[in-house]
Amino acid sequence: MGKVQANIHFLAPNSQYKLERPYILRYSLDGQPHSDGTIPSTNVSFQSYRVVVHDLRSSGPAGLQDYEIDGVAILRFSSALSYEDFQDHNKVRQVYLEELTQHVKIRLGATQVFVIPHLIETEVPGSNARFALYKIRKRHVDFPQSVGKAYQYEQPASVANVDVTYEEALSALSDATDKETASQVLLNSRFEWVKFVPPSVKTFDPLTGFLALGDLFKEDLEVSDLVFEDVCRSTVLVYPRETHKWYYLSGQTCDEHLLFRQTDSAIEVRNRAVPHASFWNPNTVPDEQPRQSIEVKLLVIY
Repeated sequence: MGKVQANIHFLAPNSQYKLERPYILRYSLDGQPHSDGTIPSTNVSFQSYRVVVHDLRSSGPAGLQDYEIDGVAILRFSSALSYEDFQDHNKVRQVYLEELTQHVKIRLGATQVFVIPHLIETEVPGSNARFALYKIRKRHVDFPQSVGKAYQYEQPASVANVDVTYEEALSALSDATDKETASQVLLNSRFEWVKFVPPSVKTFDPLTGFLALGDLFKEDLEVSDLVFEDVCRSTVLVYPRETHKWYYLSGQTCDEHLLFRQTDSAIEVRNRAVPHASFWNPNTVPDEQPRQSIEVKLLVIY
């Protein structure tokens, strides 16, 4: 399809972040003390920027070259599960996640691969955070227009972000292994937190995940907190920069799986973190089937 132009939301600069970390509250704090009698639900604001998004299929030598350099890989394999099977949690856990971890282990030359639980956000005020081994996204036909009630499934993320901080990846390493193993990995090995995004149906949906490749500076990133009543999780928001290059995979099929790095213990790696988001594809076909995908987070040990 070639390159397209699209809008993406980035974190708007704010000098306040030097004193207070960006945050978004996912529950009500009415009546709690604050300077004006309440605590704002967020101190974050976003700005939409027009960016050029290059197609990985036609980028040639300037596009995707090597996972170690770019932090992005395309894994090609067909799952033993049918589309209907993906509605069965046990089949996904016992078959698909096992397939996935084995393919990633071979592709990256890893010694161990662990599935890291997803934080499943809820739009119901006051409810607690939930965790699951994978996250299902099914774009509602009206999204991004509000339907006046909570969506049944999570919707595409339209804000440029990195899923995890290095500190949270360290915590995941401790949770996935015993203390001695975690210490040995830190001393003698390397670990990564990677994100895996395969579509579960063949689609050219208007909202397609995309990636930023190229040099990323510390000043481009801002750690933020997503705060629930019972847990807090940190993510990384992104400031825009003209030198960033954005890519997408046109016509991604159900046997093409995008794998991209979110953090890496090897600090010399060029693309230690690969920001991502969704955009409205101007080349979409009218009445195209809305995009569906399963997202999996993996801890990879070398």
